[in-house]
Amino acid sequence: MSSKLLNKNFLLLWQGQTVSQIGAQIFSIALMFWIKHQTGSATLMGLVMTVSMLPAALIGPISGAIVDNLPRKKLIIASDIINGINVITLSAVVYFSLLSVDTTIILIFIMSTISGILFSVFNPAITSSIPDLVPEDKLQAANSMQESIHQLSLFIGQALGGIFYTMFGAPLLFLFDGITYLFSAASESFIDFPKREVKKHSTIKETFDHYKEETLDGLKYVWKEKGIRFIFLSFSVLTFFIMPFIVLLPFYVEDTLGLNPSWYGYIFGAFGLGSILGYFVSGAINPQGKFRVYSVLTSFVIVGGLMPLFGIIVNGYAAIIIMLVIGIADGYFTVNIITVLQLKINPELRGRVFAVLNSLSIGLAPVSMALAGVTADLLNQNIPPIFVFCGLATFITCLLSALSRPYREFLDE
Repeated sequence: MSSKLLNKNFLLLWQGQTVSQIGAQIFSIALMFWIKHQTGSATLMGLVMTVSMLPAALIGPISGAIVDNLPRKKLIIASDIINGINVITLSAVVYFSLLSVDTTIILIFIMSTISGILFSVFNPAITSSIPDLVPEDKLQAANSMQESIHQLSLFIGQALGGIFYTMFGAPLLFLFDGITYLFSAASESFIDFPKREVKKHSTIKETFDHYKEETLDGLKYVWKEKGIRFIFLSFSVLTFFIMPFIVLLPFYVEDTLGLNPSWYGYIFGAFGLGSILGYFVSGAINPQGKFRVYSVLTSFVIVGGLMPLFGIIVNGYAAIIIMLVIGIADGYFTVNIITVLQLKINPELRGRVFAVLNSLSIGLAPVSMALAGVTADLLNQNIPPIFVFCGLATFITCLLSALSRPYREFLDE
């Protein structure tokens, strides 16, 4: 392993992920507004997002065993290639009107399910690989860079996605996303991952039994470690109350604020920019001890405290400022939590534990997304009351978590 943070392998991974996630963010805007403009249904939008999250919630722990036992490089590359082919196919279907709107929606459901399955393997594979690509003393900075990918993609992809949607339409944005996935796969193919022992099994039953045993090991590890268990469960509750903001934001922007789709990108882009700043601060100061404990918990409470404001304000510029501050606090919090987890988890269990984290943290997301869409339609798409309720629930969860001993002890160890 190189002694430098910006070594060839890590830069190739970071480069590929940056490009593909920018494409994915542009795709998400195009897909949401295409569904909204074609159907006008918040319920349908919630269901599409539900099926994309459901596989990761259901098979997350099993995917961790797969990540720990199969070559991570092949898993990562294969996921990007399949996603690229999926999205390019959708682009052709929509551009040439090969199917009716109803049939296209069915195709989107199928492709979202496939994407969700791939995500359940891809994400823990990436997270568990980073400590193998950079030296331990550079891990905090590496996580800051890696987490900044998602927020950089939010800042660039969401900001440009709304503008590009009005200029080029959904099909061309779908095509662009597919190309970025293939670029990412090409970049990852040049990474030299450390050699790991890959276990082989002679029968399907033996393979299944082995994966089941390894999955249970990951679940037992999470449940035994009180601090980790508490964090994972609180993330699950937070996800439940935050998901309605994501599902209903297109309706909030166009119908509540009275703005065009470009403003969706500006608001989410502000979150991405703020998160990048939060990652930079975390990587630069590398907080330790009591300072890490109280600074991280304070940032956590700030995120929750600002969420209810989205149900009150009716000004696009105010929404951008609030989202920027939320992004800074969230970015600082996220990098520190991930770094502590990576340092404390046994490397042989890392893939399984992060898969459990993904599964538990998004376990209630599909239910939340579906309920958000249905509730919005039942309220005649009156979004502010939903945002106030979910925002207050988020704040209470953040405050109670910050006051709990397991959180403090976990961060202070």
